[in-house]
Amino acid sequence: MENDGRNNNNSDTGPSLTPTPDAPNVQTKKPNKPRRSSQETQEDKKKSYRRSWRAASPLRRLEIIALGLSAAVGIGYLGVVIWGNLQTKWNFTAEHRPRVIISRPPELLGTIICYVTEKAIHLHAGAMRVWVKNIRKGDAVGAFMEGPQFKLVPEKKIGDPFYDDLPSITDQTCKQKVSPKMKAFPVNGEQEVAVNIVQGIMAVSLIKTKDISVTFGGPQQEPESPEGEKSSSRVPIGKDAVFQLYAPVCVYYFDENGERYGSCRDYRLAINGRVGNPNNYGFSCTESPVSGTFEEIFFGYCEN
Repeated sequence: MENDGRNNNNSDTGPSLTPTPDAPNVQTKKPNKPRRSSQETQEDKKKSYRRSWRAASPLRRLEIIALGLSAAVGIGYLGVVIWGNLQTKWNFTAEHRPRVIISRPPELLGTIICYVTEKAIHLHAGAMRVWVKNIRKGDAVGAFMEGPQFKLVPEKKIGDPFYDDLPSITDQTCKQKVSPKMKAFPVNGEQEVAVNIVQGIMAVSLIKTKDISVTFGGPQQEPESPEGEKSSSRVPIGKDAVFQLYAPVCVYYFDENGERYGSCRDYRLAINGRVGNPNNYGFSCTESPVSGTFEEIFFGYCEN
């Protein structure tokens, strides 16, 4: 039989080829350029400014100078305006805050009685009146008096500052935070107020101890001698010693915002009935009771 080849399973098509995967896309990494430091950048800017300045015409240079001067003047003017506004605000605050002063010397309404014992100096002061005045427009919503804190200073010094020195009033005296011992009272702007002070009592120990004591008010008791101390430990102030009496007085007050202020002055008692006597301040406790007028001590004061 003839074979016509129709049943031949061979295909005319060529054998299939397995596709070759594409070659990877290889990129060449360029080397990084070194970064320029900020210092080099600043130098370049400076060189650029210099080149621009050299290349600029004279007229352009004048324009640049004028612009710089205008900017400087503008900044200066702004500073002056700000400073002026602050100064105005401070002046306004200072003008409208209260300022309370002791406007007159204290008036002794009673008498002074004192006596010296072996252990202490005792003093009884009669009632007094003190005037305070608000010399500004702002109101002091609360004020109170501190003192007088009397001190008898011997004319014959004994070498102990505690007894010999005058009462000390410094700027810190007005700034200290004092707790009121009386009910606070208002002092409105430009108002003067009279404050009555009851009689005062005080005792100063004459016994030499580590802590010398001064007590004010209440019943006065003789200080006790330290155990084992001899009578020679007594401060050498006699019963007929001559004293001068000082009376520092303070007024403390606060404004509507709670800001606190103070004013203090020291006064000395001039004894009545000493006409023609060059020393009208000294007196002995053996002469008491005495009366007199308080005079201002110009170097003993503070205000804030």
